[in-house]
Amino acid sequence: MVLPFAPAHMFKGRLGAANAIVVVNVALLAIKAYVALLTGSISVLATMADSCFDLLGGLLAHFGIKQGSARRDADHNYGHEQIENLFSLGQLALIGVTALLVVLEALRRLYYGEAITVAGADLALMAIAVVAPVGLYFYLSREHEEHGGAALDAAKNNYFSDILQNSAVLVGLFFSQMGMPQADSFAALIVAALMFRVVVIASKRPVDELLDASPSPEKMREIRASISSFKGIRGFENLRVRTIDGKVCIDVRVRLTGKTSLAQTRKTVDALKAKIRKDVPGVKEVLVEVTA
Repeated sequence: MVLPFAPAHMFKGRLGAANAIVVVNVALLAIKAYVALLTGSISVLATMADSCFDLLGGLLAHFGIKQGSARRDADHNYGHEQIENLFSLGQLALIGVTALLVVLEALRRLYYGEAITVAGADLALMAIAVVAPVGLYFYLSREHEEHGGAALDAAKNNYFSDILQNSAVLVGLFFSQMGMPQADSFAALIVAALMFRVVVIASKRPVDELLDASPSPEKMREIRASISSFKGIRGFENLRVRTIDGKVCIDVRVRLTGKTSLAQTRKTVDALKAKIRKDVPGVKEVLVEVTA
C-alpha cells in the first residue's frame, strides 16, 4: 500500500502495516463521523465506534510490534514477543464491549421507533467506507503472509468483518431512505454480530500463545515423524512444543546411539535441528537435550 504523500518504506513490513491501519482509519473516522452527524444513524455510529477501536488497535499494534521486536534482556530472557498478544486481546476486548453497547441502543431504537434522515450524499460517502477496507484487507493479508504476527492477524480478521459491516450499514441506510427507518437498527444489530464474530475468531490465537498451547495435531505429527526418522538417535522423550508470534518452538530430549565424543554429539544435534527445520514449516527454534 503506497500513498502519494508518504514515502514507500512507511508502509513496508509489520510496522508499515500498523502505519497503514492508522492512516486508513483516520480517513474512515472522518467519513463516518460526518455521516453520523448528518443522519443520526445508529449503524453508522456503531461502525464509527469500531473504527475508533481499529485506530486505537493500530496504535497498539504499532507499539506492540515495536516492543515485541526488541532484543531479549536481563529481565526478559525469552524476548518481548508476547506483548503483541496482550495488545491484540486488549483491542478485541474493546470491540466486544462496543458491540454490546450497540445491541442495547439498536434494541432501544426499535422499541421506540426512532426515524433517521438519509441523503444521497450520505450513501455515496458510506460506499467509500465500504471500498477502503477492501484494499486494506488484501494489503494486510499479504503483509501477514510475509511477516506473520498476532497483531496483523487480528487486524486482518477485523477488516474482513469491517467490509461486511460497512456493506450492511450501506444497505440499512438505503432502505431507511426508502421509508423503512427500522432497517438502520437491524443493520446495527448485524454490525454488532460481526463484531462479536471477530472477537471470537481473532482471540483464539493470542490466547493459545499466551497459554503455551501446543500446535495442531497435524503439526505435532509432523514434528514427531521428523525426529523419529532421524538416524542418529535411539529415541526421544519429553517433547514440548509451543507457538510464539506464529512460529513453532520445539524442546525435546533425545537418546543418542552408542558413545560419542562431545564434537560428534554437537554435530548430531545440529543435524537434527536442521532436519526438523527442513521437514516442518514455520519452526523458529529447536532446543535439544541429550541423554544417555
